[in-house]
Amino acid sequence: MKLLTKEDVEKHNKKNDCWIIINYKVYNLTNFMKNHPGGYDPMQIAGGDATHLFYSLHPKIVKNLINSESFIQKYYVGEIKTKCKSNFDHNTIFYNTLRDDVENELLKKNIPLRDNFLYKIYNIFIIFLFFVCYNFVFNKKTSNIYLMFLMIMLDFMISVGIAHEAHHGGILKPKFYRWFIKYISLVTINGGWSFYWMWDHNVLHHGYTNEKEDLNKFYSKSLRLSKYLPKIPIHKYQHLLAWFGYSVGLLYSKITIDFWELTTIKTSFEDKLNHIVFKSIWYYLFWIHPIKNFGIGKLFICIIYQLLVGLYFTTLFVINHNQIENEFPKSKTTDWAKHEIITSSNYNSGNIVINLLTGGLNHQIEHHLFPSFSHHTYPIIHKIVKQKCLENNILYNNYKTVFHAIYQHYQYLKKMGT
Repeated sequence: MKLLTKEDVEKHNKKNDCWIIINYKVYNLTNFMKNHPGGYDPMQIAGGDATHLFYSLHPKIVKNLINSESFIQKYYVGEIKTKCKSNFDHNTIFYNTLRDDVENELLKKNIPLRDNFLYKIYNIFIIFLFFVCYNFVFNKKTSNIYLMFLMIMLDFMISVGIAHEAHHGGILKPKFYRWFIKYISLVTINGGWSFYWMWDHNVLHHGYTNEKEDLNKFYSKSLRLSKYLPKIPIHKYQHLLAWFGYSVGLLYSKITIDFWELTTIKTSFEDKLNHIVFKSIWYYLFWIHPIKNFGIGKLFICIIYQLLVGLYFTTLFVINHNQIENEFPKSKTTDWAKHEIITSSNYNSGNIVINLLTGGLNHQIEHHLFPSFSHHTYPIIHKIVKQKCLENNILYNNYKTVFHAIYQHYQYLKKMGT
């Protein structure tokens, strides 16, 4: 057995030289990625610890695969010399039992975990409907304001329910379809970023929810969304100012994050080219085309749309983890799955309509436990998760409505500011 340091592994962080760590064991996945159902997804954590990604994204059968003799002979490199204590234990009895119960329930009801054909038809239909609305908002001299609000909702359903899922592995086959959906729905429709999302969201946010490593909580010093951030005078008013910040923050990120996406050393030339092509289409559709064809007056519609998207998106995101119960849980745990539950909040659990409109975001607890599941499974499995939480004395934080969740977030902002 070859003993390695974390520094040894960090050097292998490229597409043609990709090593990862799973439970202190080191694997060389350079050749494996060519046949990996998720393609080059391991690149998001190349040279790093992929333990939480591996256990949360893969079904039981895959977990058995890495312990098989054939896999070890082909890809096993060695083990980490100094086994530094990890934040969490990902391979626990609680999580394995819960996952078995959930997978068995879906199997019994003949419901696929992901890659449902009808769900793909739904994806295409929602994207088509979005561009129908686009025609009346951005491709006409007089914009239809009512359809603008519908377009914002569809933008959210696409970027969260479809793009979000594709980046987590909820959509895998065929590979071209997943590749296209990832870029058209997140980059072209929403103006977001693909590779940065997989690193910042999949690796850090899902691996260390509400912890110091969770960069989603530190995107603005003007807002105190984490107990790890120091207080400054302006935080006293953040419960009033945050909503303006939510409006402009996303638009600011859409423009400034391009530099990071194109200069990070971990992205390949192909990643950069994909971003440039699909993001250029976003700039053309939502800024250049409307103003060029209908005059500078259309700029007002372009700005208002993006600001409302920012407010809508950010509000529905922050209420999932930025609550008093999530930031200051009554008990701490080293069990990763339990940690994901107590640092996440649901609203309207079990409601199929709300689940559809929010892309499954209202079932945030289920999403963090099973991020690669299609969100159509969440209303079905939430009862199992809730029952397991009850049996193990774990807080399953569910608000009756989205408005209740927003109000509680308002109270959270006040508490964090004062």
